Amino acid sequence: MSNHTTRRVIGAAKKFPLGPCEKLHPSFYTDRKAPLMFYGWAWNRAYLFDYAIRHGLSYHLGDLELKYSLLAEPGFSKDDFEYYDLLRLQAPEVVRKHISARCGIPLHREFPVQRREHDGVFALYSNENAVIQVKVLLRPGVAQFEKSLGIIHTAMNEKGYKSDLLWWHCRNKFE
Repeated sequence: MSNHTTRRVIGAAKKFPLGPCEKLHPSFYTDRKAPLMFYGWAWNRAYLFDYAIRHGLSYHLGDLELKYSLLAEPGFSKDDFEYYDLLRLQAPEVVRKHISARCGIPLHREFPVQRREHDGVFALYSNENAVIQVKVLLRPGVAQFEKSLGIIHTAMNEKGYKSDLLWWHCRNKFE
């Protein structure tokens, strides 16, 4: 990267937070390390299940294509459909892939420590990889990145559901 490009990327990155905050309460620290936190949009399974139905998404089980839109047809009974529970379970991953494809940004599925209101987070990056990830995300340009963020924000805020781009304290995958 040229010096001019590097300065432009670093300047643009200042718009996007690279860490949740400078000082955290000591209870957040384990073994003197900062807690693992992810920057993204929180979700609950019910919202993502409804999203998959509204957008007519599909889940592929081998050669079998299971369409979420079937669940919205008049006269549909979940008791008569053997794959209903599987579709509910797979909705977060199906929606994550769909939104990532639409916006051109790889989202990661993470799980917050306190799961009262939310079942998971679609994360852009963590506090451990923020500097590198922001540079990667900004490669196509700031305008494209902001457009992609708008696509994700719209997808995560349909039909009265509200989810803002925030920092979330999440479980370490290796615990």
